[in-house]
Amino acid sequence: MVGYYEGWGARRPCNAFFPEQIPRGVYSIINFAFATIDPQTFEVLPATPEDIPLYKRLTALKKDDPTLRIYIAIGGWTFNDPGPTATVFSDIARSEENQKKFIKSLIAFLNKYDMDGVDLDWEYPEAPDRSGRPEDFKNFPKFMENLSKELQQTAGRGGLSITLPASFWYLQHFDLVKLKKSVDFFNIMSYDLHGTWDKGSNVHTIRSDLF
Repeated sequence: MVGYYEGWGARRPCNAFFPEQIPRGVYSIINFAFATIDPQTFEVLPATPEDIPLYKRLTALKKDDPTLRIYIAIGGWTFNDPGPTATVFSDIARSEENQKKFIKSLIAFLNKYDMDGVDLDWEYPEAPDRSGRPEDFKNFPKFMENLSKELQQTAGRGGLSITLPASFWYLQHFDLVKLKKSVDFFNIMSYDLHGTWDKGSNVHTIRSDLF
């Protein structure tokens, strides 16, 4: 069972939710959403300084639940919105030098905050409407292979997952066959199975042979 803890959830003016409220013994992995990446140095950074105390409170849950693992989730939808970080994942994937900078910083981040792995949420490679490049399809698996090798060299920081879209429009740009060789598992954003694109459709068919 994998869950996401959103840092901004503790700062909501209504129904704020804190790490201590997470039930024990339910989750195998909790991903803290999200960290960011400096677009110039490719250094992994907290999205906001206010997240840092939450890292410590989240990892403290491992004292009561020794099998629990805490990952840092990096990216997210707004990370690829137009702006300084829009092409960061693509910039890293296309350059081994940039990968080395990112990986070195990531491992230091995991060690500093006692986290067990990373979940990469690139939304989305190759997609022209999300600042993707055509070469992302082949570059992403190479990036994941290099990242996996380096994480496996660490002492207990080797967890690696990536987040996938449910819609074919974006999923087609992920080389799943090659990616699965490097990651522990895929997270599927199943909430994207339905959305505003359903509007106006009067036909809803479920094929029983697909289940």
